[in-house]
Amino acid sequence: GGKAGLVLPAGVFNNPNPTMRRVREMLKTKTKILALVALPHLAFQVTGANNEGNLIFIEKTTPPSDYDIFIDWARYVGIDTTGKKIPQNDFLEITERMKKPQKRNVIRFSELEDRIDPWYYHPRYKEIKDHLSKSPYPLVPISDLVEESNDLFDPKQNPTDSFDYIETNDVDLDEGVIISSRQITGKTAPSRAEYILKEGDMLIPNARDCIRGVTLIGKEHEGWIGSNRFLVVRPRKEKVVPSYLYHILRQPETLALLKQQATGEINPGIAID
Repeated sequence: GGKAGLVLPAGVFNNPNPTMRRVREMLKTKTKILALVALPHLAFQVTGANNEGNLIFIEKTTPPSDYDIFIDWARYVGIDTTGKKIPQNDFLEITERMKKPQKRNVIRFSELEDRIDPWYYHPRYKEIKDHLSKSPYPLVPISDLVEESNDLFDPKQNPTDSFDYIETNDVDLDEGVIISSRQITGKTAPSRAEYILKEGDMLIPNARDCIRGVTLIGKEHEGWIGSNRFLVVRPRKEKVVPSYLYHILRQPETLALLKQQATGEINPGIAID
């Protein structure tokens, strides 16, 4: 019958590893989840920690098979990232909504997937999916339209050869244009130097905060080395026109749905799968 309000790392809410999945299963089966409240991504930066976290309120009881859970999202918590007080504090309104939840602030237990992080269930994502579902054309997963690059860079094979190397900060992600690079050799290559880029490759940033656009590799960048902070994929030309796919992947709605898949508490990102 006891109740608790917990501040937990984001990994407890969304990390796909077996340990965190067992923690979530325990929460679902041994407690009734009363509320899930999202915190701003930089809420703990003032402490010097890069970890992200959220709030969960639980009651120790045998939960019913299905029930309502309060869910809300705080973008401001009364302080900025330096610890300075600011007038914006969403907690004041959230506590009032808890007393009389609006429709958008209620999620059924049966709607929860393996993940229980509140940002994953933000109404914006549902609005996008509902809009897409009205398309007269069939929807297909991106994974059906691309294949992962298997052209991997082996620094030991070319210890003294010089290569152009790009990281996410070498790309204007909003425009999808490579704006800089740096020279590396096999000996000086960072551990993130993983892909040999080919004309037609698409570079999708995998760190959530960098998912603002995608980059198309042209002939002038053939043979450059790319960081594993990109998902490097190639369109299956028998299934999709590459220029069309590039256009679709650059749309704000598509990028938002990619961001939704990010997991982790220190450097949230999306995995190739």
